[in-house]
This record gives sequence, structure tokens and C-alpha cells, in this order.
Amino acid sequence: MPFGSKRKVSHLRKKLYKFVSILKERIPGLEGLIIMRYDGLVITHVLPEKVDEYLFSAIAVSIFSVSQKAFNELNYGDLNYIVLHGSKKQLVISCAGDFIFCFLASGETKLHFILQGIFEITQKISELLEI
Repeated sequence: MPFGSKRKVSHLRKKLYKFVSILKERIPGLEGLIIMRYDGLVITHVLPEKVDEYLFSAIAVSIFSVSQKAFNELNYGDLNYIVLHGSKKQLVISCAGDFIFCFLASGETKLHFILQGIFEITQKISELLEI
């Protein structure tokens, strides 16, 4: 990888970290957020300390990948996002370009706020990468 590419990735990580930190504070009930590549490489995150970002990334990528395959097999079109709503918490997984991101939120967090966050991250990634 050329030197310029490493600097570009580092710059991207810093910009996205700042953005997701602000987003985490702005969305009520949002407990964490992670951005990763399709191969599971973590780009940036603001996760609770007890969450292993590498394990969580692998799980989120697997969920998204399998769901995307199911949509393709059924000819359902593009997969926009996945909502996993449990009795205590919820996860929302989506993608933009070459990246997958996952929101970890309390069960009471309104889906509308998370979907707005997905839109904002998609826009920010598009701006930074010129997708």
C-alpha cells in the first residue's frame, strides 16, 4: 500500500470517529456504533468497553452477509438495513459503499432516530470517499 493510501485511511478513520462520536451523543438511547469493511476490518467505533469490537464486527458482518444472500436468492432487491429487536436491546445493521455499520441501542430507542443516523452516516461516508 503506498504511503498516500495509509494517510488517506488514517484521515478517514479520524474523520469518521469524530462523526460517530457526535452522532452517538445526539441519538437518544444509542449505546454504540461501529463501522467496518465487508471483510470485518474495523474502521472506527464507539462501543461500550465490555464489547469486543473484533468479535462484534465479525458477527455483524456475518449477519449482514447472510441476509444479503437471502435477499439476492429471493430477488427482493437491495438490502437496506436489518433490525434485530430483543427484549432489552436492539441492533440495526446497514451499509454504504464498501462499509457496513451497526448501531447498538436500548430497546426504547425510536427506530426513526437510528434510521436518521444511518442516513447521516451514509451521507458522510459518501462525502469522504466520493462514492
